[in-house]
Amino acid sequence: MARSEIEICLLTHKNFMERSWISRDKRILQSIGFRAEILDIESELPSINILFNLKKYLKKLRECHIVVSWFSFPSSIFMSKILGIPTIANAVGYEVASYPEMSYGLPQNYLARFLLTLALKSSDAVIAISRESLRWAYRWSKKPGFVIYEGIDVEKYDCKAVGGRVMTKDPTVITIAFLGLMNIIRKDILTLIKSIKIVKNRYPNIKLYIVGRKMDGYPLLKKLTQELNLNDNIVFTGEISNEELLKLLCRADLFIMTSYQEGFPTVACEAAAAGVPLIVSNRPAMNEVFTNENALLVNPGNPIELANTIIKSLENKTELAKLAEKAITTVKENFSLDARKKKMQLFITYFLKKCLLEIRQNNKYNLYSIKMNYLTIFVLFSFMIPILYLVMKIFESIAKFIKLKINVEGSIYECARADQ
Repeated sequence: MARSEIEICLLTHKNFMERSWISRDKRILQSIGFRAEILDIESELPSINILFNLKKYLKKLRECHIVVSWFSFPSSIFMSKILGIPTIANAVGYEVASYPEMSYGLPQNYLARFLLTLALKSSDAVIAISRESLRWAYRWSKKPGFVIYEGIDVEKYDCKAVGGRVMTKDPTVITIAFLGLMNIIRKDILTLIKSIKIVKNRYPNIKLYIVGRKMDGYPLLKKLTQELNLNDNIVFTGEISNEELLKLLCRADLFIMTSYQEGFPTVACEAAAAGVPLIVSNRPAMNEVFTNENALLVNPGNPIELANTIIKSLENKTELAKLAEKAITTVKENFSLDARKKKMQLFITYFLKKCLLEIRQNNKYNLYSIKMNYLTIFVLFSFMIPILYLVMKIFESIAKFIKLKINVEGSIYECARADQ
């Protein structure tokens, strides 16, 4: 079968259907000669809702010769394996990482971890967008994989499109994050705002632009901004167009991303492509891309260290410009669209040979090719998950009640002793 007859389906959660990185991979696959389609699934784990629409999902998947599970969610991997379709698990971050200290990661739930482990082992190959994500995927599955880094559209972030880099009179700093509560903790936005309070003593007119959708974490950030008297210094832009974002980047003195964890520092790479000097945290996976040679590295959670780094960089713009130039070179050479395209082409070619694909001449899978072992797993856990979650909630409530009772009895005992 010719390459142009092979259809590769990118299967992801419905909330990610419009994200730029999945449409980018579709274009890459098409550019190297494959047919490509983006399909969605309703939930991360097997669910009753998916089960009730199982026939509809399988009908869509029957046209696929290879499935790439963008985010290696158990639901998408098991769904593909029900039809016996060769499946590539693409580990991104949230679905494989586990950071209890910031309540981040799907595997924190033991049931989800079990299903993730089973799904990764069931996949025909594992790829990841960074060593950080591959490390977590391997931790659960013990299955070796390949790193294919994210690809940045360098030309899209060329400041020539908006008249070049134009510096403003007062220092301008930018960061990008959607403002969900868990995300602002992971992205360390609170520390950034606190650092601006310190920097303001040296640069009273400094501006911080926080770009991203205003969600349930926004009120907390707004309250902190008001408490620190930074209303004139911090701008919450909400969602903005690509053109507006490029204009902001091209007049920024610094881009700051001090996350505790990133699957891949995409927005930092995009800022680097625009020529903006970077301050990033020395954490995974930022430190896979940026070093002291092309960026300023700090530890997250330390507003004083971050403030001192901002001040130092603003007072030494010659060195800052040198770092920015090296960062542009790093992104262009190692993390561009072309770099990802070349690696994807090599990997898919290898994958086709490895699996010894026997693709049907009519380009279709029929429902009679259902693999009963995967169907059984999917059906079983679709019903079990709600029940197990309910049981876990009951045990949590009982544990909280017992803890409260012990605390109350302890207080009564202490009061009784005091009366004696």
